Amino acid sequence: MRNPSIKCLAALFTAILISQHRSTFAQTNLVIDATTQRSIGGVSTLDRAKYFNHWGTFTNGLGSLADQLISTSGLNTFTGRETFELDFFVAGNDGEDPTNPGFFRESDLVANLQGSYKNYVLNDPRWASLRNHPNPIFVQSGRANGAWPAWIKDGTTLPIKGDGAAYAQLLNVYLEEVVYGTGPGQGYLPFDGSRHYLEIMNEPQLELYSGPTWNEVIEFHKNVTIAVKEEHPQANIGGASVGEAPFPSWNPHRWDLAKQMMDDMTTWQDSSGNPVEFDFWTFHPYDVHRVRTNGNIETQVRESVGHLEGIMDLFENYSDIKFGDPKQFAVTEYGATIYTEDGSQNFAGYTRTRRQWDFMRDTKKKMLSFMDRPDRIINATPFVAPQWFTGNTPTEENGAHYAFWDRQSNGTWKETITAGLYRMLNDVEGEYVGIDSDNQNVQSVAFRNGNQLHVILNNLTNSTELINLQALVGDASVTNATLDRVFWNGTEGIYQNNVNVLGSWQNLSLTGEEGAKLTLTLNESVDFTTSVVESTFYGDDVQAPITLANATSKVIKVDADTTAAVSASVRVGIAERSNIWNQTYQIYINGNPVTVSPTSSDGFNDLDTWLFSSEVDVPLEFLNDGNNEVYVDFTTSGGQLVTTALIIVSDLSTIGDFNADGSIDQLDLTEWESSYGTDAGADADKDGSSDAADFLIWQQNRSSSLLAASASIPEPSVLSLVLVIGTLTLLTQGRPARQLR
Repeated sequence: MRNPSIKCLAALFTAILISQHRSTFAQTNLVIDATTQRSIGGVSTLDRAKYFNHWGTFTNGLGSLADQLISTSGLNTFTGRETFELDFFVAGNDGEDPTNPGFFRESDLVANLQGSYKNYVLNDPRWASLRNHPNPIFVQSGRANGAWPAWIKDGTTLPIKGDGAAYAQLLNVYLEEVVYGTGPGQGYLPFDGSRHYLEIMNEPQLELYSGPTWNEVIEFHKNVTIAVKEEHPQANIGGASVGEAPFPSWNPHRWDLAKQMMDDMTTWQDSSGNPVEFDFWTFHPYDVHRVRTNGNIETQVRESVGHLEGIMDLFENYSDIKFGDPKQFAVTEYGATIYTEDGSQNFAGYTRTRRQWDFMRDTKKKMLSFMDRPDRIINATPFVAPQWFTGNTPTEENGAHYAFWDRQSNGTWKETITAGLYRMLNDVEGEYVGIDSDNQNVQSVAFRNGNQLHVILNNLTNSTELINLQALVGDASVTNATLDRVFWNGTEGIYQNNVNVLGSWQNLSLTGEEGAKLTLTLNESVDFTTSVVESTFYGDDVQAPITLANATSKVIKVDADTTAAVSASVRVGIAERSNIWNQTYQIYINGNPVTVSPTSSDGFNDLDTWLFSSEVDVPLEFLNDGNNEVYVDFTTSGGQLVTTALIIVSDLSTIGDFNADGSIDQLDLTEWESSYGTDAGADADKDGSSDAADFLIWQQNRSSSLLAASASIPEPSVLSLVLVIGTLTLLTQGRPARQLR
């Protein structure tokens, strides 16, 4: 999405550069505006814990290298997700209660959690990153098979005894003893319990071939969720790590399994008849590369950025239809799956370093997509561990690409290029700032931290891209510019850091698949002069066939708030159309056509015919405040309009007219008081609720005469007064835009 405050300057800048610099390489024109604070769904500050974490706790053989994990000058990461503990450490040795068949002997669970497991959490090196990180986010997952006692599996591979009653008992005891309890010795989790999340089960759909049916898996998730929520309503619980693949019936990760669970979830109720739902969705987006039995190397599944955007939109859109809430994601695994078709570890010509590069490349592109949805992402954990879990010397061929460090045959450790990616990004933090790009094939996101600007770039194509870059920094000037890179040199992935580009940062060159971080140091900090907030509004249906007359889809209705809009775009997901990147089609918004032009098959959508995303700017005069009608029009029938969304960027300085009478005044304060904590009637920052942050925006935007006349912040409560005063210095700077995806 383009930042309107810099659009005219960007156009002029582009024209000048094109006239001065002709090249056979593709060009990307990028403008970073350090004076515009960018908010996405009400989130304007980077939470590093969401993106810079890893899977697993395996550090046993690393020695002093393990210190590099948590060091701010090292990888600056921590364990974001674990699947081995609930069965292996907690339940593995605990038997069925003979006096209460079908359940654990609870005294055994408590003794374990207050004994060996407590010592493990508080003292074992494997939990060091969670103990030492300032504010981690941690997802614990159940898993199939594993070390569950045989009695709880009830003849399956899942802990499904009693439709999940015993497993729910274990989770509730765990939450009480470790996470939330306030009794003696309880609640010893070494970080804030609100940042602890439970994924009920890891990839249960993979067990359908040897265990329960999907309906039984849904019933299991339902019963566990209800039982946990009744005893620990504050628990963050979700699932079901399925749905990232589109629609082929052969794919065990296919969307229709997630859809079936959502449909069933609308009927879930606790014992008092109250609705019960997941707090978040989990899914596992992977590219899949394999070596065939004939030695050929192929990409079996392409999880392009366009595909990933489409899948996230599908989850959010359907969830919004069913529950009135798009819900958030815990992406509990992602990256690339790399394997041999015959099950051996003979990768032939697919070298170890190339596999490590491919894993990092596929992780990098997804990481940047997640960073552009901070309002929707709880955390995103790539399937990379400090070391491969077996600890063997050397690291097995099929595990060397899933680790930060690869053990060599002589016992030494070699750092992989994925570790280089984490080193490159180890100091990125701050506020999202305005960004404008004319090329979706180069991902970009920018942050301002004090007098430093961090610009993260990622070339999705196989070809060199020239980056023509301008930074709007107010009255400040750039005094230092450095570039960190991860790139393929033809033999292996290379991490290069701290390259001085002070004289050339406005004209950068990214080789094929290269990622980079540009750091600009200013002579002084810059004030935000503009604050914009981006909101996404979804359509009233998904997966609409493109089979109506003249190769159109049905009309999708999108209810959008455009009262303070300064720019807008429409984003659609299209599925099951071959060669779609070479097709021109129209998106009609309230009868007005917007043309989608052909795109490159190398880059954003990357030969992905399963699911393809397009986002294009929409003139504001095409939109209605409220109901909008959208459909697509192709030259031939076929495929689906999977998702439809309007993305509205609003200027926060015009927000606060809660009663819509054309002025920001005391009457709007009355509206805020009545909506506070109950509904979104005074939702200034578009985060779905009316709260203290919305009051601050109203206060900032009302007329100076009313500000002078108002001596105090009125009720709803003394607590809200404390919240307002406590957050005033953080929030009065405003909020933020988005780049073209």
